[in-house]
Amino acid sequence: MIRPTESRTTGGGDSLDTNGAAARAARGDRIGAAARSIPPAIAFGSAIGLSAFLLFTVQPMVGRLVTPTFGGAPAVWTTALAFYQVVLLAGYAYAHLVATRLSPRSGVVLHGALVAATIAFALVRPSPQLLATGSGQAVASLVGLLAAIIGPQAFLLCATTPLVSTWYARVRRATDPTADARDPYWLYALSNGGSLLALLAYPFLIEPRLGLSAQLGLWTSGLVVLGVAIAGAGAVHLAYVVAAAPAVDANPRDAPASRDPRPAHAPTRTARLTWVGLAAIPTALLSAVTNQVTTDLISAPLLWVVPLAIYLASFIVAFSSRGVTLVRSALVIAPVALTLLWIPSGSAGVWPIVPLLVIEYGALGVVAVAVHGRLAGSRPPDNRLTEFYLLLSTGGAIGGVFVAVVAPLVFKGVWELPIVIVAALVALALTAPPQRPLRPIRAMLRGWPGRLAPYLIVVIPLLLAMTGNGGVGLEAAARWILVGGLVLLLGGAGRFLALTTAAVLVLATFVLSPAAVFRDRSFFGVVEVLRGPEEVVLMHGTTVHGRMAVDP
Repeated sequence: MIRPTESRTTGGGDSLDTNGAAARAARGDRIGAAARSIPPAIAFGSAIGLSAFLLFTVQPMVGRLVTPTFGGAPAVWTTALAFYQVVLLAGYAYAHLVATRLSPRSGVVLHGALVAATIAFALVRPSPQLLATGSGQAVASLVGLLAAIIGPQAFLLCATTPLVSTWYARVRRATDPTADARDPYWLYALSNGGSLLALLAYPFLIEPRLGLSAQLGLWTSGLVVLGVAIAGAGAVHLAYVVAAAPAVDANPRDAPASRDPRPAHAPTRTARLTWVGLAAIPTALLSAVTNQVTTDLISAPLLWVVPLAIYLASFIVAFSSRGVTLVRSALVIAPVALTLLWIPSGSAGVWPIVPLLVIEYGALGVVAVAVHGRLAGSRPPDNRLTEFYLLLSTGGAIGGVFVAVVAPLVFKGVWELPIVIVAALVALALTAPPQRPLRPIRAMLRGWPGRLAPYLIVVIPLLLAMTGNGGVGLEAAARWILVGGLVLLLGGAGRFLALTTAAVLVLATFVLSPAAVFRDRSFFGVVEVLRGPEEVVLMHGTTVHGRMAVDP
């Protein structure tokens, strides 16, 4: 009599389990249908755009937090840039491992846990005692402070773009196997657009209207909204990908993003090194130009933000389908821009503000578009997306650390800008399409009107502007402008121009520069004592801090 009762109980339990499973399945179907009703471009684009906006809003915000402790030296900003580049590398490495080693479901769960932990960390505000610690080695102290204040949040924001882009690529493959393999890269242009919008909004809209505490509170609220957006993107990802390939959870290598109709050949070592180099040069140039401008003028936050905005805009142009024409134009005039970049170095401290900013910022924009255009033109299919982003961030970290950390420790003077200029000329020459070999004289003179015409269009108004400024420094500036024109005319193109430019910069840096009785470089700049025929001068950068007559 016991067994039938047990049988009825068991049968009832099976019925309940079956009904519960059916209810859960129905609920899952409703959630999946709701997720599939959201256009993928909106779901993934909103998460990526918001993460980029938050990342580049918090950079100047944290800069305000650390400036009272470390001051406004240019090295404070370049060190912060290097810190964010290293965090970007760590975030991209995490995204690459999650995308290639975990199943789609596991990847969404792990990233959701990271979002929750980061939001919890962001609710803990840094104490005044933490912000007051500026003792010890300046670079290490600043990096440690940045890591304590914004490290986890920056890591999450940096990892979101490549990982969510991979989710979008999988959805594209699940819904349309013939989709353009390079289609997800428009999200990278969108990410840099969000970053650029944040950089422009902070100094003109956010900072003048809100106190620092209100800014931090509003930013933390934005981080919570981002968590919701990432959850939505993850739901859309799973609704398409897991439904299309349930076996993916068992083996992440079977993900739809891997089922590309073309063979997924690994990039060659040369291609990987090329991506790293092309990413490192604009980042190093960004930091070097920022150093140059803020040393000659003033280390103001607006002068830090503008070159970074130009750098981000170059990514938007290079990775958008409509930027092809601008990239081609930038490649043509890049040699002129690089020549204009080093001309003020020969007569530092005598250039008026407007001509100096026109040269430095304009040339930075042209070169960044040209180099990033070459980088975007060599990008791989989407099955190598996270690897490409990882190598890109590796190059960015190398370029930022070279200018912010290595150069102040190794160099006695500000030599990184000439080095980066020559490196950019070499990179453009090595990545140029093959051309028919010419005799040395013809190779040297090939295309000289195309180089001199843009050069003259720029330098003639600059000379007129300096004349209207009372002619201060006009003679020295005109001399170096003439040298730059001769280099463009006789230096040829490609490797010849790189070699000629390197020779001139070595001559200007080590031979023609005034001999120093004493020179030392630290985190806060270069200090030197120059002895002339009539007086001894104490210089900090290009600023005279004292004079003493030689005559007793």
